[in-house]
Amino acid sequence: MNLTTAIETMRYVLALEARLDIKNTLQKTIESISVLVSSPADAGSQQNVRAALDNLANRWRILGESLSEANAERLKELGAEELFPVGLYDSIVDHFNANIATPAVTQHYVQQVSDRRKEILMGFEAVLEVADNRGWEFEEKLEGSAEVGFTIPRAIFDNKLKGFTKELDWINRLMTHVTEATTGGHEEFQITRLSTTDPTVFLATPYGVAIAFGGVVTWALNAWKTFEEIRKIRAETAKHASFSADEVDAFFGSKIKQQIDIEIDAKASELTAKIGDEGRRNELHTGLSMLLHQFMQRVERGMTVEIRLIGQQDPSEDADETEDPQKDELHAIAASLKFPEPSAVPVLQLTGGAAEAADRAAKRTSRNTPKPPGNTA
Repeated sequence: MNLTTAIETMRYVLALEARLDIKNTLQKTIESISVLVSSPADAGSQQNVRAALDNLANRWRILGESLSEANAERLKELGAEELFPVGLYDSIVDHFNANIATPAVTQHYVQQVSDRRKEILMGFEAVLEVADNRGWEFEEKLEGSAEVGFTIPRAIFDNKLKGFTKELDWINRLMTHVTEATTGGHEEFQITRLSTTDPTVFLATPYGVAIAFGGVVTWALNAWKTFEEIRKIRAETAKHASFSADEVDAFFGSKIKQQIDIEIDAKASELTAKIGDEGRRNELHTGLSMLLHQFMQRVERGMTVEIRLIGQQDPSEDADETEDPQKDELHAIAASLKFPEPSAVPVLQLTGGAAEAADRAAKRTSRNTPKPPGNTA
């Protein structure tokens, strides 16, 4: 993660915290449990604890809808995943139920969670104060634009420069095809950010293009869930001695590939349905079919995509004050993108991009390798 992304993530998280007011919600929970410790049999005290926990549950639900997977991963990189720990509400309820006769145990647990969160928030505020006081500028604001970010696993291009540049070219072709199919136009995509730790490139796009591509990513992830179910059945079948590894691969491997082809053809047809010129529609359909298949290959190997507003819309803004259906749709898409773990044994062969560059390099090496003496072939 570079400094720009870190600062931006801190700003976003602090604004989200301000909107949901989780710090004060936790404090009220602690106070209500404290009263219960003093008067454990008091019905009013018990009701106040339940009301505080219900309030926390509601805010945690909203948090789950607002915090994208990408921002959650960035919090981990910043060592701040305890700020919005997964399952916090459930863990508090579990503590409470397990220590129903000694609520002070739950009070101590919630206090620890609250103190750690305050420590993280104060650290973020201190960093941002320095950034603001020194006038650090991190990015050019492009009004009316969104970003589409691709994280490219190094295993795909084997840390080779040529392979990496081929992957960037592949991303450009994918975005260009989706843009033409959905808007009828063409875009010259501007790079807004590059990160090299886990190679990530962010491209500025109009809202409409980002939404259209978000639909493609959502489709791919939903389709992949179906393929994963087939993979699970394949793994279970492979455990039976009556089936050889080749038999399992022949049946289930072909089944997955067949299902992918069906899904891709349907999606390419959907994307190109509004293209009036039949010849161009057929060309785009063919190109998209290939690119969507290659996208699935990369998702299987760990490629992820993030879609967001440039600068990230301040989550503390009231939705009524920022009425923009496209922004709302982008936020919904961003929060919904959950990518699978990379497959240790990919089913789909990698093609295009870096794979194409590697194939060409292998062919050149083969042609230039001296033949053994006496070999006239």
